[in-house]
Amino acid sequence: MIAHRLSAHFVPPVGPLTTRLATDGWVLLPATGQAGLDAALAELSATVLYTTEVVVREGRALVTSDRALAFHTDHHRADLIAWLCLAQTTDGGASRLADASAAFASMTPEQQALLAGIRLFEHSVFPGDVSTYPLVERTPRGPRFYFSFWLDHSHPLRPAEKVALDAFEAAVRHHQVANFRLAPGDVLLVDNRRILHGRSAITGSRDRHLVRHWLTLP
Repeated sequence: MIAHRLSAHFVPPVGPLTTRLATDGWVLLPATGQAGLDAALAELSATVLYTTEVVVREGRALVTSDRALAFHTDHHRADLIAWLCLAQTTDGGASRLADASAAFASMTPEQQALLAGIRLFEHSVFPGDVSTYPLVERTPRGPRFYFSFWLDHSHPLRPAEKVALDAFEAAVRHHQVANFRLAPGDVLLVDNRRILHGRSAITGSRDRHLVRHWLTLP
């Protein structure tokens, strides 16, 4: 079910954050502010890896543009992403989430094998970063995902790989799980290697201001 929320009567699920993240892959903490974010980081024993002020400004960076962003993950080293909303534009800027694990599970074994062979270019942000990373990484926790729509592939895709990738992107859109606008004080936590995120174009006053933290877990 897609969550079209920001009702004043919204009641978030209760329970440990680790359980809620394991179940849904994302958690919304409405109107909790910096104190709520700090409490979440302490509960999860999470370490902040990198912080970005997400505001509209001129430049080539997509994260600070006013454009709509299709579903993607962030840097593969980030286990979780936490956004704290400080201000919201008067129109647009809706956050969208989709479950990559559910999309992947809906595909055939042949398509899954093809996707596991695709590597994507990765931004160099930290010392020792690799230049490419697999779209699908097999782990004891199950498949984990790295997907960035704006990056070229590390090699030209074979026709069968292109068909599988197109099918995966269609499945991701089918498995959208949330579509809502963050309000000032809201905190959104997302499992970066499972839940893809995107947003609608930022219009209206364009004074949207989020603080994004890339987090690692023990």
